[in-house]
Amino acid sequence: MTPAIIIAVSVAAVALMFWNAGNMRRFESDYRYDDEFQGNRYECMLRFANLDYGIRSLLGANGSALYLLAAPKHKVRWWGNRAAHGRLKTNLQIPWTDLAWQEKTILLKDCIWFEIPERKIYFYVPRDVGEKILSDAGRKVPLLV
Repeated sequence: MTPAIIIAVSVAAVALMFWNAGNMRRFESDYRYDDEFQGNRYECMLRFANLDYGIRSLLGANGSALYLLAAPKHKVRWWGNRAAHGRLKTNLQIPWTDLAWQEKTILLKDCIWFEIPERKIYFYVPRDVGEKILSDAGRKVPLLV
């Protein structure tokens, strides 16, 4: 009985990993942005809800979209923390019409949580960066009730 449970859990875990990889690949290809963003950029660690480490990226915004931009490469020592290694490799342009956002506290840190509900994509940034982004776009953080 135990080997059957282990096999079932393993198959489910592998299927979930493939689903997640496909979901992220479609996200990156659908929102790919090949031009140069001209507005303010803010460097931060962007964290997707389905990843266990942060991704170094530049964020920018205007009235029509949120931009997730590849950050320049940083010199990282091989013994350094894995969280510092991840970086966004593709520039993305996500229209505000596809996004929902709100203020949240995650692991005792205030952040701005963004989500694309139709694609089941969730990510968050530090609150100070999120507020600058929303301000640049002329958007407001919904008040928590």
